[in-house]
Amino acid sequence: MGTEIRKEANKLTDAAVAKLKPEGKTRTVYPDSEVPGLELRVAPDGTRSFSLLYRPKGDPKKRRVSLGVYPDVKLGEARELARGYRNEARAGRDPSAERKREIAVQAERRANTVGAVAEDFLRLHVASLRSAREAEGVIRRELLGQFRKSGKDEKGKKVWKWADNPSNPRWRDRPVTEISSRDVKALLRAIIDGGHPYAARHALAWARGMFRWAIDEEAYGLELDPCSGVSAKKRGAPAVPRQVTLGADHLRLIWRAAESLGEPCGPFMQMLILSGQRRNEIARLRWSEIDMAEKVIVLPAERMKAKHPHELPLSAPMLDLLNGLTRKGDWVFPAPWGGPIGAFSRLKPELDKAIAGLAQAEGIDPGTLPAWRLHDLRRTMRTGLGAIPDIASDVRELTIAHIPPALVRTYDLHDYREPKRKALDLWAGRLARIVNPPPADRKVVPIHG
Repeated sequence: MGTEIRKEANKLTDAAVAKLKPEGKTRTVYPDSEVPGLELRVAPDGTRSFSLLYRPKGDPKKRRVSLGVYPDVKLGEARELARGYRNEARAGRDPSAERKREIAVQAERRANTVGAVAEDFLRLHVASLRSAREAEGVIRRELLGQFRKSGKDEKGKKVWKWADNPSNPRWRDRPVTEISSRDVKALLRAIIDGGHPYAARHALAWARGMFRWAIDEEAYGLELDPCSGVSAKKRGAPAVPRQVTLGADHLRLIWRAAESLGEPCGPFMQMLILSGQRRNEIARLRWSEIDMAEKVIVLPAERMKAKHPHELPLSAPMLDLLNGLTRKGDWVFPAPWGGPIGAFSRLKPELDKAIAGLAQAEGIDPGTLPAWRLHDLRRTMRTGLGAIPDIASDVRELTIAHIPPALVRTYDLHDYREPKRKALDLWAGRLARIVNPPPADRKVVPIHG
């Protein structure tokens, strides 16, 4: 491409701007005599754009600033912009540099969407947390408007992936600096009105964590936490800890429904009931963490809430359950698509469906069974331990990996393996009487003592 061709300055008109063409195969410049420095630049392909050639006060070097492409920017608009920039140049400011800064700020705003910040937060902070899976689910569902769907990896294996919900983007595409406390309150109201008050509390907690992390990183232009001063309780999300325990009939139906699911879901559910451990502590159990000779599981510190390793003795039913499993790699409860069992939001409805069928077969109205969660199994097991007088209170807590006070941890380093084993054996015996009672005693064994 040759040197550009510059024409004589003439008063441009709308009609002329629409018709002017390049001369030859190079750019042709048509200066406007009405506003000094304003130029129409016509590219070889016919593209027309306006620009202003100017010199800031006190600066000998001429600069150029783009004013836009015709017909998006009309001649009158270009002249108005040019006059404004000339006034800035006379005052000693550089319109081109300020325009570049403005463009950079706009680009940064577009790049630092809540979705982009959330991806960094999940990768750089949340991934190392014990609650990483739960946190990711809350952030993606409630803050980014995403859902899980099945797909395939590069090897053709089935995997679960997060996908955007076009009809419910939440904050996904919004600049993180534009989220206000009003937006946070509106989000909580939408979640609560959808019938999920506890999810609203979790959404607020993780949103607050994400915004504070972003402020601390100083990389996203965020200076204020929009969650500051926002209360989930005031919006109707309960702050009272959940205190649901399952009755004997309900626990028995859950146990038998789990039997109908097969591996890995059924044995996983029964292991939760027998052990009283947290969901992810059992879901990610590996064969390498189990010592069959010593009849004990050693759960690593990184998977425990208190960040301390936990020794879990195996009761006889737990040993039988593990010995009956098909071994596929190191995961005790492997998912069909690889990795440990997950997708609990899909497992729970399947289990509830089986429970409803068993309840109807026994003449129990499924509608009388209270809504429950997987964590209620842990609370029910701990309540059952409390009803067995032969188990000391501190052993009950140690069995489910509740950490004693700091002073006790400092001076009492005993592992309590055998007392915990006894507690789990006694619970297994109590559970056996609940899930397989003699007909006459079906409703005799309560969970609560």
